[in-house]
Amino acid sequence: MEEFTRIKHLWSRMGFGVGVRNLALVRDGDLSKNIAFLFDHDGDTPIPSPKPRSRDISPSMLSQMSASEKVALRKTDDQILDDFRIAWLNEMISPTAHILREKMALFWHSHLACICRDSVSAASYANGLRKHALGDYRTLLLNCARQPAMIRFLNNQQNRKGSPNENFSRELLELFTMGEGNYSERDIKEAARAFTGWSSSAEGAFVFRERQHDFGEKEFLGHRGSFGGEEIIDLVLEQKATAQHLASRLFHYFVHHEVGQAAVNDLADVLYRSNYNILASLRHMVESDWFYEPAFVGNRIKSPIELLVQLCELYHARFDGNQNLNFLQRSLGQLLFNPPNVAGWPGGRNWINNATLMIRLNLPSYMIKGSRMDHAVSPSLKDERASEPLQFLSVTCDLEPFLSYFRSTPYQKLEDRLKDVLLITESGPTLSRQREWKAPDYLDQLLHRITSLPEFQLG
Repeated sequence: MEEFTRIKHLWSRMGFGVGVRNLALVRDGDLSKNIAFLFDHDGDTPIPSPKPRSRDISPSMLSQMSASEKVALRKTDDQILDDFRIAWLNEMISPTAHILREKMALFWHSHLACICRDSVSAASYANGLRKHALGDYRTLLLNCARQPAMIRFLNNQQNRKGSPNENFSRELLELFTMGEGNYSERDIKEAARAFTGWSSSAEGAFVFRERQHDFGEKEFLGHRGSFGGEEIIDLVLEQKATAQHLASRLFHYFVHHEVGQAAVNDLADVLYRSNYNILASLRHMVESDWFYEPAFVGNRIKSPIELLVQLCELYHARFDGNQNLNFLQRSLGQLLFNPPNVAGWPGGRNWINNATLMIRLNLPSYMIKGSRMDHAVSPSLKDERASEPLQFLSVTCDLEPFLSYFRSTPYQKLEDRLKDVLLITESGPTLSRQREWKAPDYLDQLLHRITSLPEFQLG
């Protein structure tokens, strides 16, 4: 495989595809330089969280409100959560973003999936993922276990001495660490006892309620002791099954939906030997020959968030208000902080159905040309709000920052050059005719047509 295709594959999987911010580096054609940029460019600025209005309302004031006033208050808080969704999305789009960190945080949002009901818990959860995305898995896992959003989502508020709730311990073992078949039902029960008293305050902070914690002896994975939650996580990470499970999830997300066992074993070995150093393990992945095997290239369907980030950055899109981008997340099937369940988004072909395919293929027309769109989105069982249909997106696009790189390219080579940069797989017939070459908006039309191709949906 030629070096240029490897570079595009790298950016598609470990970033958000090719755009303005990395085009010069991609065209340079040096894979090692592109890897160095992704892995050496650092930054960790938390996204500020606005304060919901409900935090200013005392319980006595709330009890005196009418039903309509409570609905209005809840709507306001929902809007603030929507604002934070866009704040995180804009962080991914930003030209100064640490691209690998944001992509990994998006992966963790699906692997350590959690539904967040308010902006305070959403900000704490997302910023925790972003801060620890490339560190060691123990720190990230422990941070997530202490997140108020996770505690409430998996009912650890109700996990008390004498009446343990097993929801969190079950998902910790089944989804977050070891995977099915590597533990017993007793291990789940004993782990639940270890996490008793892990709770959160009304203000959205982690609280360890000592009186609710079971300090008694527990037997977990063949070990005995008065374990707390931290010790349970340590014991789980000592199991090679955890490294194997995490490696398979990373492979599924970043490489291919069908697990390549030899590559997974290789990655699992690096994870285990490095004490789950995520950055080192990812670097091993992208420097391995198996990452670039032809069978793994150009056949992964971009997630809605990946597609939105690439198009917004590519088009230098500026939306008027947050309604548009949140509507697009809902209509495309991936709303931040609202995964379908604790297993996260399944990805792959699940992103595509009759409704989402039409939106995906027409999205460039909606953004660049201002074409009419009429898509109503029904709420899922987990999403209490339906989206009002939009007729037009309120967005302005500036294609010049990207297209300026191609202004000196001969007309007859423009289509091939643009396709070569934006598509990983080869496309079909020619999209333009010679008589169009000298039209003032020829390049704009080419960009629109190429990003509307089915091949652009793949990375």
